[in-house]
Amino acid sequence: MGNIKIAIFGHGNIGGGVSRILLDDTHSLSRKTGKNITLSAICTPKPQEDAQIYKSHPELFRDADDILSDPEISIICETIGGDTVALDLVKKALQQKKHVVTANKKMIARHFTQLHNLAKKNGVFLLYEAAVGGGIPMLQVAQSGLAGDSITEVEGILNGTTNFILTKMEETNAEFNDVLVQAQELGYAEADPTDDVEGFDAAYKLSILVALTLGVHISPKKIPTQGITSLRQADFKYAKTLGKKIKLVASAKKIDNQVFARVCPVLFPIESRIAKTDGVINAVNFIGKYNTVGNFLSGEGAGRFPTAAAIISDIVLIARGGVPLSPETKEIKNILPASQSWYLRFSVYDRPGIVGEIATIFGKYNISIDAVHQIDHQESPAHFMVTTFPVSQEIFKKALKEISLLGCNTEAPFVMPLREEGSFLDL
Repeated sequence: MGNIKIAIFGHGNIGGGVSRILLDDTHSLSRKTGKNITLSAICTPKPQEDAQIYKSHPELFRDADDILSDPEISIICETIGGDTVALDLVKKALQQKKHVVTANKKMIARHFTQLHNLAKKNGVFLLYEAAVGGGIPMLQVAQSGLAGDSITEVEGILNGTTNFILTKMEETNAEFNDVLVQAQELGYAEADPTDDVEGFDAAYKLSILVALTLGVHISPKKIPTQGITSLRQADFKYAKTLGKKIKLVASAKKIDNQVFARVCPVLFPIESRIAKTDGVINAVNFIGKYNTVGNFLSGEGAGRFPTAAAIISDIVLIARGGVPLSPETKEIKNILPASQSWYLRFSVYDRPGIVGEIATIFGKYNISIDAVHQIDHQESPAHFMVTTFPVSQEIFKKALKEISLLGCNTEAPFVMPLREEGSFLDL
């Protein structure tokens, strides 16, 4: 039975979870892999912050250079986060021919090709199951479980914080800012929630999923991303009248040699599986050339031990020697969808003729209106919603720009895609 020694860089919430599993489940991991898997080192600037581990295992806390130069340590677990210090560390580890396991979606999404090329050059593995979906084995399923199919479409709820906020806004009739405070008090949202509520976190994860499933890498900066901060209670009331629910969804589809990807709030049919995914739960659906219904996975997408367990799963893969081949990807530009149905919520100064002005502009661009509806007639400013039939995004953007300039608007119209059962991005 061989020996595998592991070092952890970063010992906060996730790193501390990894160290506890490695220390507590040594015999179980050895039985699963046929190897002696041991935690050999921890590198953190403040070791005393985890008093339990520091007091019981002070010998584990070592200097970064000492760890990287140790030939007996073969796997580095990076749980620092970000793409500055963590990126430098991971590059050094790969150059030292050490395998790297990480939960760092920002680093992987932004530097995907560079890091994979470096790992391949040095004959080591770079794994990041925990970076997408936390405790849900999305990447292993996509790369191994669905290897017999050709995945053509991916969509899912990839951020538990925003899903919790949207669920509570719907259930309690509270506005965004009030629910955000609740999410922060419960520990679901960070003190600075920007990456979550503006959709950036989901874009990082989608970039990784697209690379591993569709074989192309789209920089997260190139993925059109819209968060949930502009949603109002009125949107949830209108959604209910339409038989829909609002979800922040990351979606991608491959058509020939082109890929469309985006992150934004979407109105889903209330009976769809995505619509039924509530609270902090994440979900993803992989649709393939042969399985056209899809493979739907859901579960806890974050949390200390679900994420730490996903990191351990990557360690087990390396120990068993059953790691998927490095993905063959190419850089590609994102494209716009051919057509899409839209929901628009207008906030206006209440005066006659407003709907007619909007309809005139839509008519100018040959955009067909599906429905117009107003609730809470006494509110000031007044608001109402309009839904359209499918229209090309290029034409819709021109009409929207012209409508936004109308003097009746108290703020820019809020828009989001509207999905029908069985459609995917209306492509």
